[in-house]
Amino acid sequence: MLSRRTWALGLALAAASSLVGCQGLAVGFGATVGGEIGEAASRSVAHSYNSREPNHAAPQPALETVAVERPPEPPEGSLVRVLPAVAPSGRGMVAAISHDGISLATAHSGANDGVQVRLWDLHSRQPVCAVKEESADVVALAFSRDDSLLAVARDSGAIELVETTTGEVLTTRHGHTRGPLALAFSPEGKTLASSGSDGSVLLWSLGDRSEPATLVDFGPPTTALAYSGDGRVIAVGAVDGKVRLVDVATAKSAPFPSNWVSRVLGVDFLSDGERVAAVGTSGLALYDAKSGEMRDGVSAGARCFAASPDAHLFAIGLQSGRVMLWEPGTGAGGFRAFYDLGSELCAVGFTPDGREVVAACFDGSVFILDPEQRRDPAFKYR
Repeated sequence: MLSRRTWALGLALAAASSLVGCQGLAVGFGATVGGEIGEAASRSVAHSYNSREPNHAAPQPALETVAVERPPEPPEGSLVRVLPAVAPSGRGMVAAISHDGISLATAHSGANDGVQVRLWDLHSRQPVCAVKEESADVVALAFSRDDSLLAVARDSGAIELVETTTGEVLTTRHGHTRGPLALAFSPEGKTLASSGSDGSVLLWSLGDRSEPATLVDFGPPTTALAYSGDGRVIAVGAVDGKVRLVDVATAKSAPFPSNWVSRVLGVDFLSDGERVAAVGTSGLALYDAKSGEMRDGVSAGARCFAASPDAHLFAIGLQSGRVMLWEPGTGAGGFRAFYDLGSELCAVGFTPDGREVVAACFDGSVFILDPEQRRDPAFKYR
């Protein structure tokens, strides 16, 4: 845990109103992950004041310095168990966690045995099956709602449908003019949505081999997809930071008025059906599903996220190698615990009972975490 520290903010009364306006998001959603946001805000205040220095030579009054006590970091969480590394050291991994929290799908490039996609049983910590070798790298994975199928997107443009108990590739399809980037199954399991570098969102019928239907074509690469609980709406995130809700029946869409998340990396409808969560390089945002207005958020160098079954707790995987547990509506002090896993996160997920968090790292390591444990530091993985 980091020690408590103080930090100084220069206050300029003449610029107070403008500074409040430009710092509203940083203060309102106030995450202090490792101190980076607080220190950045301090630098921003100083820069804003200096940029407003008058041109005349009259002496300026000295800035008042106010010492602000930094809140302590949350306690480090408790490790339940560690799985054997599922990817060779030094090779990147793509991962997806099944909806029942039992299975993990992983993909990595350049393996000595040539197998790129494996399915693992998280309870036994053993591999279940492997998908046949392909030369093209995997860029996205997604489980169907009943976890019987796994969709695999490759940088060659191919999208494979895999049977999860045997690893058999049932079908391989092509449709994007440039590589696919995200995948999502409809709730009833009859349709697969894919989005890609070409900016399009395609709908694939799983009952036949017909050509995919183009739902929308936004232009910027679309990097995240999620179906609503009733399957009528798809949330689409893009590299421009915008989140759009698309009506599946009419293809009508409109971006949310706020694009606070830069470069959307993940999006999902929460279990209450009233909110949409989006994660990106600037943090996690919660939007009203009807108005699109931002309700809450937290700043962090985020990579992925998962909501607990009751949507009262979020596991946020950071680029720094940490998993943070965050409670909405609690502001900067809402972090329940953190887990320092030592490598950038590529997937996190809650088990259906909400009692464990599965975290998969870019270096191939996989952890099972206890979200209820709040004791002092219990482990440090290197």
